[in-house]
Amino acid sequence: MQHQSLRAFLSGEMKPQALWLEIEPEVAASAAAVTNGRTGHVIITDGVPTSICCVHIDRLLQALESGALPLSSAAYIADALIFSDDFDWEEDAVADVLFGLSDESGPLSPADLAALRQRLGGASAHRQ
Repeated sequence: MQHQSLRAFLSGEMKPQALWLEIEPEVAASAAAVTNGRTGHVIITDGVPTSICCVHIDRLLQALESGALPLSSAAYIADALIFSDDFDWEEDAVADVLFGLSDESGPLSPADLAALRQRLGGASAHRQ
């Protein structure tokens, strides 16, 4: 995944479908590795330091809820944000939601997404 693409998506400059076209092979390869008993890898390029706030994560959750990004991409994207040295979050709620998306102990459901959005605590009130 390109840092700049993820950054552009989170800021609203890139449509979720364009991000999915870019990362679909990576997500599929990571999922296939896990299915075959190996470790899935998340790859993200280096980029400029970027602060992530609730508005950005709300955009991700909206794309997942609407189906513009498949639920299968949620953990991959969350892990990229968590493991990258170039993204950091301004609010504790961001970390809470990212770790929730990253949890692959069971399939992610629409109810899970709604609960994660509630954890953002009024993301629409936050500014980028």
